[in-house]
Amino acid sequence: MFDLPQNTWQSLFEAQWANEPMRAPESLQQWLSHEGSLIEQLSDHGSQSVNELLLHQTMCFASAEAALKLGVDEGASLLHREAVLCEGDTPLVFTCSLLPEMILTGPFEELRQLEDTSLDSWLITNSELIRADKRFAELSSDDALFVRLSHLYSAPVKVWGRTSIFEGAAAPLLVSEFWLPPSS
Repeated sequence: MFDLPQNTWQSLFEAQWANEPMRAPESLQQWLSHEGSLIEQLSDHGSQSVNELLLHQTMCFASAEAALKLGVDEGASLLHREAVLCEGDTPLVFTCSLLPEMILTGPFEELRQLEDTSLDSWLITNSELIRADKRFAELSSDDALFVRLSHLYSAPVKVWGRTSIFEGAAAPLLVSEFWLPPSS
């Protein structure tokens, strides 16, 4: 086993995010701009049986940047969740989410135990939450964010993604989705 860096998600706050996906390849711009359920969108485009594979879920502490973005105190507890949306055994989308622990009560308590249930599906069925502040960026597959996917690529590749803030709870939720190129 190898040691993972702490807060692999920190690069979400260091990336150069844009308001529009203009620099993304044309083939990805529609995916990145889509407002609805990612799983429904994948199914609508012919993907058969899209499922979510939970890679990692743990409690962590908000860095100064995460605290500012999520409207919580620095050091506040966050639920950090990483998963991959797959079609069969083929990984399609990597997701990384940060959910302030303070919201994980009442109707949001089940977010603690989604396991392989898709966060995307849960968010779409929860009418209290709305997607706000969507941003777009390109990262390299050798970024610490993708450490749990390092086995997929023999050399670094560019990975396009979006990050969204969902509002409507006591604090915002940060959900990031990255479209994975075919593995090498």
